[in-house]
Amino acid sequence: MASAKELGRSLQALLTTALAPIIGMVIMAIPATIAWNCVAPKYLSFIPMVYHYIPYWHMLAILIVISYVGICIKRLMPSIFSNSE
Repeated sequence: MASAKELGRSLQALLTTALAPIIGMVIMAIPATIAWNCVAPKYLSFIPMVYHYIPYWHMLAILIVISYVGICIKRLMPSIFSNSE
């Protein structure tokens, strides 16, 4: 049986590695959606109408995919992102 201290450490590790980025993206999708839906119809009138109002869940999916692609690029090409000091 795992002790309370070990359980606390594993819960903290889970929170910092898995849940914190997801919670951050859920929160950041709110202002991103509001900003896009206010700016796109006014200043991006040349794009198709379907892209003027993006639903919240679509914006959240876009942020998750962008984050995942960024992580994959950093893992595939670490020499570009490393400090050469």
